[in-house]
Order: sequence, then C-alpha cells, then structure tokens
Amino acid sequence: MNAGHGEQKITRDDQLGRIDYKQEFGPPPMSFDEYAPSASAAYARLISNDPSEAVVQEFLEQNPSFVPGAWTPGGNSGHPPWNQFLVTQPVLPGLSTRRPDFMWIAQHSDTWFPTFIEIESPTKRLFRADGQPTSDFTQARTQISEWKAWFEAPANAMKFILDYGLSSQFVNRRMQPTFILVLGRRAEFADHGARTRVRAVLMGENEELISFDRLLPAPQLEDVVTVVSGRDGKWRARSVAPTFGLVPPGADRLLVLEGLEETIRRTEGITGERAEFLSKRIAYWRTWAARPNAPRVYGPWKRE
Repeated sequence: MNAGHGEQKITRDDQLGRIDYKQEFGPPPMSFDEYAPSASAAYARLISNDPSEAVVQEFLEQNPSFVPGAWTPGGNSGHPPWNQFLVTQPVLPGLSTRRPDFMWIAQHSDTWFPTFIEIESPTKRLFRADGQPTSDFTQARTQISEWKAWFEAPANAMKFILDYGLSSQFVNRRMQPTFILVLGRRAEFADHGARTRVRAVLMGENEELISFDRLLPAPQLEDVVTVVSGRDGKWRARSVAPTFGLVPPGADRLLVLEGLEETIRRTEGITGERAEFLSKRIAYWRTWAARPNAPRVYGPWKRE
C-alpha cells in the first residue's frame, strides 16, 4: 500500500493558492486484505457464543468498519462519513432515556444524516414461535421512536448541532436523522416467506432493520476513529483498527481530536515502531492544518 520508508515532498498550484506539504512513509499499516478475514472470523465466533450487548459494543468500537450507516441511506453517495468518526454512546442533550449505541454523520452535497445505530444482543430474537415480533423488538422500536420524536422539536435539533460543534460544517444543508436497528439473525426469516414480508414493514420512515449477519468490514472505513464527544467541539479517540493510516485530506480532523496517539499505542496489531511513526506524523499534520487560511488538499497523496 505504501512505497516503503522515506519521504515525498509534494507541491501543487491551483486557483486557491499554493499547496505545499511533505509526506513520509514509515512502517506500513496492516493491510485491509489481512485484517478483514481475521476480524470477520472473530466476529462470527463472537455472535455465535451468545454475547452480551456490552461485549458486542466493545468489539464494534474496536472494529468500526463493521458498523452500518456510514453512507447516505439507500447506497454509498461517495462522501465519506464526517471526519471519519464513529461516535460511541452519543448524547442527545436533555434526553434522559437510553443513549444510542453509535452514531455516524453521513452526508452528500445538500443533506446530512445523523445516523443512530441501536445494537441489541445476538441472543435476542426478532420473531416469536407464532411469527409475531418479540417484545425485544417492540422495546427497541419504541426507543427509536423516542429518539425520532426528540429530533422533531426544532430546539432539540439546534441544541444537538451546537453541542456537537456542527454548525459551521452543515449550516447550509438539510438535516435528516436516520435510525438503524441491528436485531436478529438471518436464519429466523431466510426460509420463511411470511416472516420476510412482515419484517419488511416493521420499521418506519428513515428507519432500517438489519440482522447481525449483514455486518461486514467495509474497506472504505479502514481509517475511521471511534470517538466519544468532548467539550467545545472536541472529540476523544476511543479506538482505531490496526489498518489505521493518515492522509493529507484528513489533517483538519486532527485539530478537534484528542488522545489519538495514546489510542494508537494501545491498539493490538499496531507495532511500537508504527505507533511512534504515526505520533510524529500526527504532530506534523496538526501543525500543517492549523496554519491561518490553510489550503485544501487536492492531491496527489498517499496513505501514510
């Protein structure tokens, strides 16, 4: 993936001014082709052993490319999720009910989608023996309805935008909250036509129901950072996958991200040598992005 150790100085002129940055290539990250089979096998073992919701939550925090909803509803728009951040346990200000398990902010040119993911335990079933939805589904669906209703109040939506420091990025775009429920296994309905038809109409508008069998690692998300929200628009890194790398267009996100170096150092699959290299490069890119009127990066560039 990388051309080995060394540096490459890249300059470019365009109508926005001179872009000048230096890339360096140290110990390479674990390739996605190496990571995906082992992570997928670990996930298959996990959901087959009746894990608790907390255990599933921890696995997905550490392997964020498995979490659905990073792209705009109905397909990949081509826009990556905002800042390549997966937010764990996001707070809906002033709401006292249970928090969503995860949040992406998906986006395209005119709309952004705060997408909330509720993960139930793989031990919970979607259907009862008589083919009717279980109480576990009903409770999870009710929770999503409460979050959805909360967003329908304009004051709540505005507080969410301000508390998360999102106003400057999305002020001129429409907001459409979206909700995903991960519940049940494919075996419950795969060979049952009636259950498949019922399942198709269980959720409402801007809602989606996904089985645990659909969660697969997405290569476009190899550089995602799982974060928790901080204060004043800052975020704190919780975990990264061993595939994590740095790219020049992602330099801006480092200005609002704390604790990334420590997170990298404790990540299984990232060697000490690579962690040290990434720490140095994070410092470089933060300085580069913090310059007054720093230009945007159009390329050419490679993952570090």
